[in-house]
Parts: sequence; structure tokens; C-alpha cells
Amino acid sequence: MDKNTEEMFVKKFIDKNKRNRVIYELFNSEKRGDSIRKIPSILSHNFKEASFKSDEDIYKYLLIGKVMSPIYVISDDEKIDGQFVHPEKALNHTLFGGGTYILLFNHAIFIKEEIGYGSPKYIIFVDK
Repeated sequence: MDKNTEEMFVKKFIDKNKRNRVIYELFNSEKRGDSIRKIPSILSHNFKEASFKSDEDIYKYLLIGKVMSPIYVISDDEKIDGQFVHPEKALNHTLFGGGTYILLFNHAIFIKEEIGYGSPKYIIFVDK
């Protein structure tokens, strides 16, 4: 886990009144998974949200024509959580895995939330 990266994410994307609690829970190994699953519901709305109809559209927006340095992943999936990973590998793992994933790109934040049954919810935030 990279504490600096996660603190920057929380300060930029989480509602101000929830930040301290989220940071505490992210850094507590017993509470981390539950905290990650709550993040999609407590995001700040100061960013432009982009919508896409297919996985192919998501790939095009996030990967094509972008500089592809490793991205940071926050997830309730312990195999990939807290790591810097090649963007294509992280996106493949995210789109085809179950759970909550937050991918921190330089140009966007990609969030996949999968709770219970049904289709997962995808959110992409970009600076306005």
C-alpha cells in the first residue's frame, strides 16, 4: 500500500466530512475491504463523470493514445490491491473480476462497483 497515493486520492475525491474516517479505515487492515466497498457512495461530485456503453469504449478512453506508466489500484481484491500495475493488466483484471476497484490513472479515475447481483456500475472521473 502506498499511503501517499491513497491520501492524495482521498483528499481529491472523497467528500470533505468523510476524509479522516476513510483514511483511518484504509490504513487499518481489518477495515480496509469494507472501506473500499463504501468509497463509490461517498465520492465528491466536483468532477466530470464520463459514461460508456461497452468495455471496448472504456478501453479506448483509458488506454488508447495515453502514456502508459503503471497505475495505482485500490481494491477489495487482495491480489491487486495497493499495487502499481501496468494499465492494461489492471483494466483487464478489473473488468473481468468481481468486487470494487479504483484505478488511478494520470488523466482519469476509473471505478468499478459490483455489489450483489446484476450488472456492475462503472464510473470514470476526469478533471473538469
